[in-house]
Amino acid sequence: MENTHITKNTQTQKDILKINQYEGWAKRAQEVVFKMHRENLQEMLPASFIFELPRLNASGDFYYVQVLPKNRILIIVGDAPGYGIMGAFLHLVVDRLVTECLHQDEIHAPNEILKQLNTKLNNDLNAIVPLEEKAQIKMSVCVIDEMERTLTFAGAKQRIAYVQKGEIKETRGSMYAVGTQMFAEKEAPEQTIDLELGTTHVYLFTDGFQDQFGGSEGKRFMRKQLRDLFLQVHQEHIPTQKQQIKEAFNHWKGNENQVDDVLVLGFKLD
Repeated sequence: MENTHITKNTQTQKDILKINQYEGWAKRAQEVVFKMHRENLQEMLPASFIFELPRLNASGDFYYVQVLPKNRILIIVGDAPGYGIMGAFLHLVVDRLVTECLHQDEIHAPNEILKQLNTKLNNDLNAIVPLEEKAQIKMSVCVIDEMERTLTFAGAKQRIAYVQKGEIKETRGSMYAVGTQMFAEKEAPEQTIDLELGTTHVYLFTDGFQDQFGGSEGKRFMRKQLRDLFLQVHQEHIPTQKQQIKEAFNHWKGNENQVDDVLVLGFKLD
């Protein structure tokens, strides 16, 4: 009986080691893709930062940065369901699908990118998985037109925040995530921010930060407090903004467990 118990414990330990190894591989595969997008962001928008803190080793939160024709810049921040290996798998699938949208289908408008991704996910991935396991991806898609001095946004169950003339504003996307039938049936609103109004600080983010429990009463951080944080740090140098956002998260979380992947991508447009 004792030998059987030891054998089971040994097998459990081996299984845990394998899972950790697989997650490490997923993280390395993600890092190849993330490195390319980080370099693109730094080249196209030097006044920018990415604060990323996965809940596990690999992450379901992701970003995509690419140059478009006519001197435009595409920036996507997304949140795939699940953590670790599952999140990393869905991120890599979406990254490939976005690349297909841009280069094969020649789709560049934010709302059209979301619609095409919704179609591809529903037809190619969600069609073969059970209802409770369908991929529902929350995304913010921005296209910056430097010649027209505009930023066009469309979102799937996500929003962006931006600061102009000392005022924090928010732009909301569709109520539905990509990969759902409801998204297919509804319009994906597209909104344009005028960059001629002065320096604009833009923040794209997933819900991991605002959903984090902590503080003196163990409550969620909440979106309003996150907006206030963006307004508080926006005048700082870019590296300082990232550091203060990181410190704010860690201070709030304290000894609480991290509940989700965390991602904030910020940039400044003069």
